[in-house]
Amino acid sequence: MSEPSGGLILICNDLGEVEQVLLDDLGLLSTQKTASGRAIFLRLVQRESLEQARAFLTDLRINRKVSDRELTIQTEQGPLTIVFAGFKTASHFVLVAAHTAGQREALLAQGLAALEALSSEPERKPRLAGPVPQAEPALARTKPVRKARRSASAQRTKTSLASGPDELERVQRDLYELALTDSLTGLYNRRHFLERVAQEMREAERYKRSFAFLVVDIDNFQAVNALYGLAAGDSLLRSAAQILQQTLRKADILGRLGGDEFGALLLETTPETSIQAAHRLRARFDDLRLDGQTQALSVTVSIALVDVTEAVTIEHLLQKAEDLLKQAKAAGGNQIIKK
Repeated sequence: MSEPSGGLILICNDLGEVEQVLLDDLGLLSTQKTASGRAIFLRLVQRESLEQARAFLTDLRINRKVSDRELTIQTEQGPLTIVFAGFKTASHFVLVAAHTAGQREALLAQGLAALEALSSEPERKPRLAGPVPQAEPALARTKPVRKARRSASAQRTKTSLASGPDELERVQRDLYELALTDSLTGLYNRRHFLERVAQEMREAERYKRSFAFLVVDIDNFQAVNALYGLAAGDSLLRSAAQILQQTLRKADILGRLGGDEFGALLLETTPETSIQAAHRLRARFDDLRLDGQTQALSVTVSIALVDVTEAVTIEHLLQKAEDLLKQAKAAGGNQIIKK
């Protein structure tokens, strides 16, 4: 079954006003506008996604890049939940939306290319021409004003994006990093993590090395969001990523598989050392304290551990881990299930 097509690329100023729509294949409704005639990004989002949208823009302002944030927007066909991402320049937000992470990355590249073209566009010199044709008074008053607005808007964008080659180089570096990492946790994102896992699996098969594949799932994560809010949930995810980084070896490969699920590839390990690593991980969550909480929040994790000593496909590895996680959840969570 083919993936649904369509995407969205917006350029917003620092106030969140949409200055340019480079692509809109999703049928976005932009009927609510300011007095200046511009739509505001938050007004294009469904009510139930407003909190996530504000957090998305805040992350952009602070981190200058965000990927894989699901938001529900208003479209001509009705509410649509899609994957958003973006990056921040000196005074603009560049926002993209797509049905899948792969499409999102393509749109980010397209948005960057459009910005580069805009920043390198030479100034247009006034054209010397013959007598200007006579126009009706109303048209003569309004048409030059609209041209002036477009020119001023383009010039502001060019000034902020083309403050020198360093700005575009920074955006390019950020975009490359965005394609590899999860902006919330700093770990590899799902796509790149699985690419690295597949690469290491080929190396392990070639040189007859054993390894272990580990998946960590936070128990009752949705309850954390419901009781403490989305900010607490994000804090928990960041803390989980830090525990993985601090507990496992630097040589191990870590990634966020999605939502509250993390993956780790333990290289050059044995069944004895891999289960020891899994127990250390589970124990580290016992006294986890969330940011801003006066009391320690009880957090447990379910862990699936697959020791690999023979050639398998990555699809088989993922399915095996998912089956083990289901067993751990069915047993009440806070379990390590090994195969």
